[in-house]
Amino acid sequence: MPRRRFGRLLLFFLLGVGLIIFLNSDFFRVKEIEIVGMEGIESGELVPKEEVLGLNIFHVDKNFLVDYALRDSTIREVRINRKLPATLVYYLQAREPLAWVETGSGFFLVDEEGYSIEKKEEVGELDFPLIKLDGIEMEKEVRLDEDNLIFCLNLLENLDQWVLEKVTDVVLKPRRNVKLVLQEGGHILLGEAYSSEELPGLIMGFMRELENEIERLEYLDLRFKGRPVYKLK
Repeated sequence: MPRRRFGRLLLFFLLGVGLIIFLNSDFFRVKEIEIVGMEGIESGELVPKEEVLGLNIFHVDKNFLVDYALRDSTIREVRINRKLPATLVYYLQAREPLAWVETGSGFFLVDEEGYSIEKKEEVGELDFPLIKLDGIEMEKEVRLDEDNLIFCLNLLENLDQWVLEKVTDVVLKPRRNVKLVLQEGGHILLGEAYSSEELPGLIMGFMRELENEIERLEYLDLRFKGRPVYKLK
């Protein structure tokens, strides 16, 4: 082998070894955590710092850290980037509240999937509809995943905002028996006849028809297939 070629190979080998040593040096050990996207949340609540700080940034298991952060039910999505030489950046997306749920153990502010964003022993003025579980006890505080409740949340998620703003309370009983209570005191009764995908269109179409008389609505009954039954005061 010519000396010049051997010299080049030796040089590349030494450069490669030097690069590996450099990438594994203290220069790339994690020293900082940055949080982007959710004000007020502390990195100590999301990051197992004793397992991350001081670890080589290229050896960090991002999938493990994402799963660890998602234990906080207020977070919908987590993305983690490496910012060289020694910083991990967390990009967070918060869950959007949809309704309050009243259970035997308190009030839970939940998103459309039933994940708990906040818990209170009592609530005052409500910015979102209150779902009252009648005859249903919830045990999990991180995600309220009872089937009837998810059916109800899917329904509320698919209502236009102008309709959702008119709903003050939701009474949820077993077998998908749901009563929406409107600001004006009227009731919308729902059952198993229609799916949560079909019901929003039916409800919104009817409320558009009765737009000028919605304050006089005593009840709208959608528990059975066919022409909706309603009564005005």
